[in-house]
Amino acid sequence: MKTPIHHNSSRTSDTLILLQTHGGVDPALERHWPWLLRGGCDVLVTSPEDDPALRRGLVVGKVIRKVPQDYYRLQERLVMALEKVRGLHGGYKDLLVLHYDSVLLGPVGAKNSPGLDTRLDESKEGFIAPLNSTPPWWFDWETLEKFLKAAALHPINFEGGFLDRWVAAICFLHRIPMTQTSLIGYGRNNVSDDWPEVEKSIRSGFPLVHGIKTEAELKHVLEVAKEVGK
Repeated sequence: MKTPIHHNSSRTSDTLILLQTHGGVDPALERHWPWLLRGGCDVLVTSPEDDPALRRGLVVGKVIRKVPQDYYRLQERLVMALEKVRGLHGGYKDLLVLHYDSVLLGPVGAKNSPGLDTRLDESKEGFIAPLNSTPPWWFDWETLEKFLKAAALHPINFEGGFLDRWVAAICFLHRIPMTQTSLIGYGRNNVSDDWPEVEKSIRSGFPLVHGIKTEAELKHVLEVAKEVGK
């Protein structure tokens, strides 16, 4: 299967965005699409299914066939998506993994440090890594290869099924450097959990907003961005 890439007519970046969706009816993808393109990157959209529809390009607002529930395990889905794009080195310097509930308010800029560029926060007790890694996950190609080889050594239910802790643990155990991202200023998975931090991140100039679940939340994010001239 040939993986479809949406070639951004306003491309200004050598970064390829890997956008993970949940499949099924995904109106959020349709709402967020114009704002994702503001990052200046080409975008590759992946779904839990290897549905023939994906071969025809971007799937927006379409119903995708159901698959067994185990197929939706987040660790497995991330690895499958990374495996799918590991050979796409030509024309791209690195790979930025985002989720369907993200928007970009401006260009992503350049990845300046080796290793995994991510949002780092102090982890809770009981997990392996001292720091927690939430999206984005920004890989250079060498780091991606190291990560996939390391991930293959651990079960997909490693770290109790928490994807962010799992990513951090893989990097920690296999000495893959993690650096604090310049794309986002908070680590919440839902903007409604902490609006003051989300608004602070936007006003501070961070281009990525993650955790937008509803149309009303997107509207509020865009209103704040407009206030600061984004």
